[in-house]
This record gives sequence, structure tokens and C-alpha cells, in this order.
Amino acid sequence: MRYAAVLLALLPGDSSMRRDMVDLSRFELVRSFGPVRVSTLSPAGDRFAVFSRNNVKIFDAGDGKECLVLTGHTAQIHDSGWSRDGRILATAGYDGTVRLWDVAAGRELSRLAAHPGYT
Repeated sequence: MRYAAVLLALLPGDSSMRRDMVDLSRFELVRSFGPVRVSTLSPAGDRFAVFSRNNVKIFDAGDGKECLVLTGHTAQIHDSGWSRDGRILATAGYDGTVRLWDVAAGRELSRLAAHPGYT
């Protein structure tokens, strides 16, 4: 069964850092994720990424099952973005790197280090 799903972020003041996946056709909670700091939906809406500390977990938006785990950052991830076609995910971490990930292959494509003056 495919869900008309949405990932709901709670208010910024919420200290639980929980994200919920909801079936909008039935207004039913499918799954909760937490604690997570960042979550992003792919452009096609078929996958979403959840970031917890220095790991990236990719989930299928249809059934909520984990598809892939991307590891490599040595510190917490603080930002991310998908390519327009949904094939590449960029993550930025407090380790001073930006990493580009091939989501289909589950591997790191490139790593950009911070400028030497980065603090």
C-alpha cells in the first residue's frame, strides 16, 4: 500500500526533536522518528532523509521502511539538500565538510572541506 504521507516537524520549541510520518488519506500516524534534528523530503516525494547526529538514514515515503544508511561525517549534520532529480543528497556537518551522496548507490561521491579560516 502506498501512503499519501507527509513528514511533520514539530514546533521549533519542542525539545523532543521528533518527526512524524502521517497517512493523510486516513489521518493516521504511520511512524515516528526521533530524536532527529533535520529531515528532508526528496523532490519526487518518494524518499526522505532523517539525520541523527552524524548518520543519514534514507526511508521510503510509501511504507516508511529504512532503505539506506549513509555514514561518513565525524560530527553532527546540520543541513542538507537534494538535487532536483533526487539522485544526489548534499549534507553539511559540524566536522567542517559538505558531502555529496549518490543515494541510489549508497556511497559518497565527493567531500568538500571547509576553508582554512572556518571556525
